[in-house]
Amino acid sequence: MGWSLSYLKPREPRLLDALFLSAGRALHLANAFESKCQYVLRMANLAEAAQADPVLGLQEMTNGLPPDKMLGGTLRDLANTSLGS
Repeated sequence: MGWSLSYLKPREPRLLDALFLSAGRALHLANAFESKCQYVLRMANLAEAAQADPVLGLQEMTNGLPPDKMLGGTLRDLANTSLGS
């Protein structure tokens, strides 16, 4: 893959390090935000399932939860729950 990588040293290695560090931190924050939104939606769905049928056990409620989605779908569903309004 010599054609895609330059054998020359970068002109601003410290600046590139700072850029990649910032990009990595932004990616970490975005991933953490997405997982926290999924967790909040999952707990809201569990609360709704418990209120709808208080006799259900935890296993049945957990099996009835919808699968995890990407961030857009998660936020849309979170806004439509009673917790989001």
